[in-house]
Amino acid sequence: MTKTRIPLLILALAATLSGCSGDDPVSPDPIVVPYQWPDTADKLMENFERCYSTMNIEEYGIVLHEDFKFTPTLQTTPDHAASSSPCM
Repeated sequence: MTKTRIPLLILALAATLSGCSGDDPVSPDPIVVPYQWPDTADKLMENFERCYSTMNIEEYGIVLHEDFKFTPTLQTTPDHAASSSPCM
């Protein structure tokens, strides 16, 4: 009788231990940190960098003032002085 109990105990133990090995833990939803109230220049820039790097167009529009207009300018720098194109 002891000869049959040992293999059964080993089998039961193996089944118990292997029962949890294939389970993938459920990962929680990512924590979304809201944008900070821009009461300082640093917080404003953090919000701006975050919405720019995540390509969040809705927040990008909120970060900028409604009267903000982006106007590219042509600048000559020492590195690009010989170039005829401002984009090179």
